[in-house]
This record gives sequence, structure tokens and C-alpha cells, in this order.
Amino acid sequence: MVKIEYRLTEADYLKNITLEEFMKDSVNIYGMFQLTINDKSIGYIHNRELADEELGDEILDLWMEDLMEIVIYLAKNELAIYPIVGGLSYLEFKKQGKAIKVKWGGVNDFFHRNAVVFTKEVKAEEVYFDNQFIDLQQLKTEVEIQCSEFIEEVIQLNEQLRHSGTMKNLISKLEEMRKVKEIDLTAPIIPYEGLGGIKLNTHISELRFLIEQENTKAIIPFGFGLRYEVDGKVFLHFNIYNGKLYKITTLEKYTGKLFDKIYVGQPIKEALECDPSFFYLDFEEVYESPKGVLIETDPLTDCVMWISVFHEKMLSDEFLKEFHEGLW
Repeated sequence: MVKIEYRLTEADYLKNITLEEFMKDSVNIYGMFQLTINDKSIGYIHNRELADEELGDEILDLWMEDLMEIVIYLAKNELAIYPIVGGLSYLEFKKQGKAIKVKWGGVNDFFHRNAVVFTKEVKAEEVYFDNQFIDLQQLKTEVEIQCSEFIEEVIQLNEQLRHSGTMKNLISKLEEMRKVKEIDLTAPIIPYEGLGGIKLNTHISELRFLIEQENTKAIIPFGFGLRYEVDGKVFLHFNIYNGKLYKITTLEKYTGKLFDKIYVGQPIKEALECDPSFFYLDFEEVYESPKGVLIETDPLTDCVMWISVFHEKMLSDEFLKEFHEGLW
């Protein structure tokens, strides 16, 4: 479980300040903040009436921006170390299978925040909590909800602040985080549409968080194509002229099914019995279905090795030239 709570304690100040004053005197937004991982919490918040001069000393905009950066970083890396503002403690987010293991550790020397998040492991002098497991998608959802609400609340207090560097950075980071995609390895394989939650015809810029992962490899197999292998999960095939995704191929880690019956690792004899529309192409050494699917087999085991879905014009003789040149 991940829960983010914040409280703006300087609403009157934000409501009445001009953009010029904010840019000159503050640029940060303070209040109370609490991050809860399962039953462990960092920070402090309450909903009681504020005592005199009780403002809260957490930099809310920095927390929000940094949490979004953590989500973005984890989309590409196995480990994310986040030095908490103040310099004497850090959060460690480490991927373990489909889960993220979170640790809060303390150190004796101040961190130098050259980067918001980094991958070099840190030796904790003191451990406040460890072995707290969360789901990355759950973290992303909670961060997105709370950051969106924070941005909206500040702008509702003072529309001028929308144009401050602080809010522009938050809005830009939120847009960047929303583009983060994780492949759903159990999703059905849908001809002419996509698989793994990825749609055919998507522009490469919208999938940058997949192709920039440290375990992704780029290959240029032939003239008009660019192929990325994403961590043993899928091949993503892009047209180099228009940047669009024209084919997606399952790899060994993919467990979703085609027509709710055919899957990677299945004996090809069994797969053909499930759907008799496939026919074998000797030259290409693949099985093709007029329904918009290609299957390639492992020659040693005679089992399904790859399942590909593709753009409807990819195999059309009528549109072949236009397809290769990216005119679609």
C-alpha cells in the first residue's frame, strides 16, 4: 500500500502573492507531508486547526516533483536511490520480480544532491524500515493522483502561479510521468490492435520509457525498420520514416494468449488445432493467419517461439511501397 498525504499550510499567502513576488521571494511551496508505505510512515500530518505560526516545514513541490522522478526512473532501472531533502536519510526502491522493495535508511554524512535519483547503492548506518513491498503501478497511480490534486489546488488558490517556474516544472514532469508504460505480460494478443497494453501505430516517442530501459537492445534488421528487444518480453518494430510501431512480437517472458488459446511455448501442433486458419510459408519459415497473426517456432522443440501482430497494410501488396516509406 502506498499513500501520499499533504496539507497546504500557507493558503492565504499563496492566494494573495503576485507572480513577481513568488518568483522573487519563495519559488517553493511549504506545508505538511506524509508518505506511508504499508504501515510505515515518513513525515507528519494532521487535520486539526493550525496552532499559531504552525506552517509546516516540508517543501511540498519538491516532494511531488521527486516522487514523479522516482516513478520515471524505476520504469528504466532496477534500483532507485532517493536522498530525502535534509541530507541524512534516503529511500531505496529496488525491483524484485513484479514488486518494489522499499527501504528507509539513515547515514552519518550529508548527501550531495547532484541528482534527484541515482542507482549507486548506499550503506545505511541506521535502518528505519526495510522489506516493505509495493506495486510499481500502485505507486505511479498514487503519485499521479496526489500530484495532480496538488497542482490543481495551488492554481485554484492563485491562477498566476500557473506561470511560475515551480508549477511549470511540476506540470511538465506530470506529463512525462503519464507516458511511462509497463508491459502487461498477461494481456491478450489482439490482431491488428496490439498486445501487452501497447497499441500498433503508436509513435516511438510515446514508448521512450520502454526503449530507454537498461535491458533494451536496438537492432536495425533491414532498410525501413528499427527493432527494439525489451528485456525478453517483446520486440517492438518501428518504421524509421514515420516513427510508428508496425509490428509487436512476443518473447519468452510473455504469457498472454492469442484467441484465448495460443501461447508462447505451446507445441505448434496443439496451436494449429486451436485455430486451423494458419498456413505455413516455406520461404519465410513462419505460420501466417489471414486474421492478422504470424507464428514462428523453435526448430529444436517445434513449439511456439514468437507470436506477432502487425499493421494491416504490412503484408498488402497493394500498399507495400507506401508502407515501407512510412506513408500511413
